[in-house]
This record gives sequence, structure tokens and C-alpha cells, in this order.
Amino acid sequence: SWYLEQFQNLQKTLEVVLKLFIELRDYSNKNREIPVGNLEAFSVKFRSSEEAIILDGNTLLFENDSIRNVIGNQKDCVWIAEQLWNIATQITSTECEVTKRLGIPRVHAAELFLKAHDFALFSEEEEGVSLTKGHLACEEFDASPYLSKLIDFKRLANLKVTDICSEFSAQCLLLTVAHVIDDINDDSTSHKFWGQKALKCLSASMAEIQVLGNDMSQQVAEQVTWLALNVLIALRDDQLCFNSLTIGDLQSRLKSELVIHDHDNKTDNETISRIGDDKEVVNPLYRVCLLAAKAESFEMWQSAKNLFSLCVQHAIHKEIFFIGNHEHSIGSIQRKITHLASKVDEVVNIFESIDKLTKRHSLSLPSRNKNANAPYSKEELDYFVIEAHNRAISLLHMGDRLNAEKLLVVALNLLPSGSKEVGCHGAEIRKVYRGVLEKRSSIDGCLSTSCDNVISLFAQYP
Repeated sequence: SWYLEQFQNLQKTLEVVLKLFIELRDYSNKNREIPVGNLEAFSVKFRSSEEAIILDGNTLLFENDSIRNVIGNQKDCVWIAEQLWNIATQITSTECEVTKRLGIPRVHAAELFLKAHDFALFSEEEEGVSLTKGHLACEEFDASPYLSKLIDFKRLANLKVTDICSEFSAQCLLLTVAHVIDDINDDSTSHKFWGQKALKCLSASMAEIQVLGNDMSQQVAEQVTWLALNVLIALRDDQLCFNSLTIGDLQSRLKSELVIHDHDNKTDNETISRIGDDKEVVNPLYRVCLLAAKAESFEMWQSAKNLFSLCVQHAIHKEIFFIGNHEHSIGSIQRKITHLASKVDEVVNIFESIDKLTKRHSLSLPSRNKNANAPYSKEELDYFVIEAHNRAISLLHMGDRLNAEKLLVVALNLLPSGSKEVGCHGAEIRKVYRGVLEKRSSIDGCLSTSCDNVISLFAQYP
């Protein structure tokens, strides 16, 4: 169509202009004369000129008379950056009928934001300095050497950045990342190419925000945290995402986001918080849970387990037993974690946390209200009893009696809170537990649990 053709022509023109700027910058850095005839001129005036552009001194490129006469001045460059921002914003608007009708992908808007970023930097370029080199999107940035392994929030100070960046240029990069993520979610076939591009943009934006420091608001820091997690999951690289969460300190930043939200919304445990009259913000805990589920659907097992664990830890700490208007119970999430866990210790810790929470809830309420706001349903408790017993049997076959005993203790502790159907397995579970105790006492000469604990396990059974 005519609109799409005009948009493509605009992209081509912008690419030519940026290439021209790059060539000017590189000649400028060598303090050489630029033969006009050797440049891919984009105007008749440029092609017909017989003069050479002489660049010298540490002044803005646009202060050079030759460049100003042929290309324009600094204000022109800034004006182009602002107009590209406006066009990209219009394309991504939900009210833009042309975008809806043509189905223009959001990555096209992302490309305009990137070019707006580059024009903004070029407007401050100086002769003989090359301040933009390594920091332009059209040159694929000069990315961190660690970027292939993790997004490292601990090494922000080591990121390479130019001091001519601005909040405008940083926001251009953040918006690029956001729209690329949206487009990847709609078209999974492009996740590798655009995902890597978004990763470089995110790294560059983090570097610019680091330089700007206090000039950037807390809200921007929050944007970077969530964009980082979304990009990592969109890339579907489990190791990269897991390393960024653990080694790169992204998990700590997510914890901080949850704490900040709790502090600002002390009575709000709902999925959606209302801000103003027309803006909805997803509860951060629910957002982490949704992203964990997405990571699981992409078979990113380590990352999914890590994010699900973060949800459960925070929910238990705040005594929130359902995430997302009863959409996700902590029991269902812990059930996922047990299947995703790769170590015996992780599984045992999960079951012991279930046992502790059940005890705490049982002691905090009168006997007639045991089921009021219970952290686990009868069905979930039945599952945990059977699963703890079955995993204990598997560990016994492998010779791990210590962890098997711990799981059997959990199964026996949860048994009274379960249904009558699972209660019929009590005799079998107690029999296995007695066998473990006898075996351990015959080998080690002592029991692994105190006498009081052993007595309490059997006190309510004949």
C-alpha cells in the first residue's frame, strides 16, 4: 500500500543520512579533508559541490560551515530525532487506524526509536573526537563482553558509554526494547534475531542510565528490571536467564520491586492496582508468576524454578496464599517447583516449608476455624502426603535414608490435615518410617530425630 511504501522509503532515507554522518565522523577523527565526490551524496547540492569539507578542531560537526551549508545545523538533527519519536509513538498507538489496517509490526516503530537515538547522539558529535563511535544502534553498539553470558547489574559501572547521552536517548532505547518484546510475543519466529538486538539495546540503555545517575527517576530503574526479565525470557535461553537472575543480581532487583510495591500498597493484595482513573498496573508478584509460567512453557526449567521460588517465598512471608485472584495457589506453585527441582535438598526444603506453614496456620487459629483461609486445600495436602512418601521410597532405594526420613516426617505431619481417603495410607507410611528408624539405629546407634518428635508423630495414632 501507499502508506507502507512511504514508511519503507523513510527508513531508507534515514539509513543513508546516518551512513553519511558516520563517514563524516570517521574522516573527522583522522583530521582529514573529506572529498565530497567520494561521499554517497544524498542531495544534488552535495553531489555538484567541488569543494572539500575540511574538519579541524574540537567543535561540533554542525558548526562546520561546509557541513551546515550542505546538511543542516544541530537544530535540524535534533528536530529529526523528535519527529522520529513522534512517528514511532503514533505507529504504536492503539488508536492509529493506519497501523491497525496495515498490520505494521511494532519492530518498525522500534527501528524508528533507534534512529531517533542515533540522531540525538549525532547532534552532539564533535570534530576529531568520535563521541558516538561504539554507541550507535546503526553500528550494533559496542556491547559488553559478558552480554552473551548474562545481564550483569553488578557491573553497570564497567559498561562503555558516551557522556553525550541524554534521558531522551535512554528512553528511545527502553521503548525499543519494550516494542521488540511485544512483537516477539506476537511472532515467535523472530525471537532470536530481535531478541539479541533488544539485549544490546538494553545493555546500552543501562549504560546511559548509569551515566545520567540521579537525573533518571526510580520509575526508569523499575522499567529496566522488568524489561531485562522479559527480554531474557523472550530469548528462550535458559542459561542466560538463570545466570542473570543469580549471578547478575536480577533476582535481588525483583525482590526489591516486590518489597517496594508492598510498602506502597500495604492493604493491596489484588492482582490489579488502580492508579488514577484509566491506568492499570499489574501486581509485581503476579507479574513474576506469569513470567515464570512463560519460562516454563519455553522449557526454561532453571529460570522457571527460580522465579516460582521467588513468588512462593514472598507470598509466604506476606501470608498471601493465592496469587492473581485465586488463579495461582502457593500449593500449585510449590508442586511445580518440586517437579522442576534438580537436587534432593531442594525438594526436601520445599516439603519442609509446606510442613512449617501448615503447622503455623494450625497453631494460629482455633480448632473450629482450621479450614478458614488455609494455605493449602485438602486436595493439595493429599498430593503432598503421597508425593513425600513416594519420593522417600525412591530415596531409600538409592540409599539416602537421611532425606527419606525427613520426607516421611513431613508426610506424617501433613496426614491429619488431609482427607479421609489419604488417611487410609497412614499405616503404610508409619510402617516405612519405623523401618527407616530401625535401620538407622542399627547402623548409627542413634535416632536422627529427638524422642519428643518421634513420640509426637505417633501420639495420635493407635
